[in-house]
Amino acid sequence: MATGPITPGDDMADSAHSSSPTSHDFAAQNGIRTTSAFDNAIMHIVLEPPSPSGIIILTDPNEQPVENSSVRLADINPSTLPSIPAHELPSPSPTPVVSTAPPPRPPPHPPQRLSRRRPLPFTSDPSTRDGFSQHFIRSHGIRSSEELERRLGAAMQEQKDELRRRMRRREEAIEHNARVEKEIRNLVDQRAMEVKLEEKFKADAARRREEREERERKRRKRA
Repeated sequence: MATGPITPGDDMADSAHSSSPTSHDFAAQNGIRTTSAFDNAIMHIVLEPPSPSGIIILTDPNEQPVENSSVRLADINPSTLPSIPAHELPSPSPTPVVSTAPPPRPPPHPPQRLSRRRPLPFTSDPSTRDGFSQHFIRSHGIRSSEELERRLGAAMQEQKDELRRRMRRREEAIEHNARVEKEIRNLVDQRAMEVKLEEKFKADAARRREEREERERKRRKRA
């Protein structure tokens, strides 16, 4: 069963997002190629995210920590954290190496030429990053930073939900393909067994025929 790309496509979006590019478009534009093993690894991470190891630092003061799992950043006392003196840190050289800034280089063009240069026009192509931002703001009629944050959060959640749905369909397709491959292997093994039995029956029939012909020849000689 064929599976679609792991990122949501335009056919799954509503009319308001039908002309918006997706991350799959950006990957294709930059020549990024994925393999089935990479897509399967993404599928496992999305559907079965690994449990984080260690203590999670919560930056949101309103988020409640979980015992032995997370802690709020505001609750951490810096004096209780372990510290290592600078002289105990491993160093490849006994003397500290201080990097110095390189000498200033002259500009490639005279200042008067730089001042007369026109700024590059802002592209509105949705397949570019800047063009995507401009297209997103214009298509949603965003007028404030609060609305932008709200729209971005909703769009990101929508893409995450669509990604999970695609990953579930991919998982179902992989399981279906595995069942089909198993049935094919069983049929191949069954056919191989049938061929063996058929060859055995032919060999037994040929042996019995030879024995019968041999007995017939001996009978004729005695006669």
